[in-house]
Amino acid sequence: SVYLVSNRLLQVANVGAGALIWTARLDRIGFADDMEAGTGTWTHAGPSDPWHIATNRSYSATHAWYAGRADAPAYQNGMNCWLVSPSVRLVADARLTFEYWIGTAVDESAPVYAYDGGIVEISVDGGQAYAQIEPAGGYPYLAHGVYGSPFDIGTPCFAGTGGWQSAAFDLSAYAGRQIRLRFRFGSDETYVVGEGWYIDNILVSPESGTNDVWWSVSAT
Repeated sequence: SVYLVSNRLLQVANVGAGALIWTARLDRIGFADDMEAGTGTWTHAGPSDPWHIATNRSYSATHAWYAGRADAPAYQNGMNCWLVSPSVRLVADARLTFEYWIGTAVDESAPVYAYDGGIVEISVDGGQAYAQIEPAGGYPYLAHGVYGSPFDIGTPCFAGTGGWQSAAFDLSAYAGRQIRLRFRFGSDETYVVGEGWYIDNILVSPESGTNDVWWSVSAT
């Protein structure tokens, strides 16, 4: 098989004796979304799923994805829900960045631990399986993983008591792959809750802003 990526006109001719099967698919390189144009092809699901685009907080302009109730600035107990990106093709030096605001229940007696929080995961098989990925500098908290939490004890996670922050992930190990990203928020089944998790200005770079053609050629 031969694989080719090009932004130029490609003329194909078969001069051999055997038959060839040509296929072409449009794949976007990278991804950018500031949440101002609606949900697009994002999807969300999971127990007690409240993910929606909200206007009560945003890093820029007026909209951000929010893991929290639509009728009040708070999440609920017993959540294990996720927000899934469209399919994205990565090239060399791929990188994920976004802005986030998170307010969750944390352990005041052991400040590194949180009862509730969020993580970022990646899939390379179309969303059949996901694995957690680490941001530059690591996650700031560890999940307690008790009281019915969906996270294992000690799972690194985003948590805290508010304020917009930046996150960056090195995706270069997945160059050449078609991936999906999943933002997963979890809360235990008891005790206090916070406001939730807002995500804005998601960028997977390099980002072409257009659809590029992916070619596959195979002989019969």
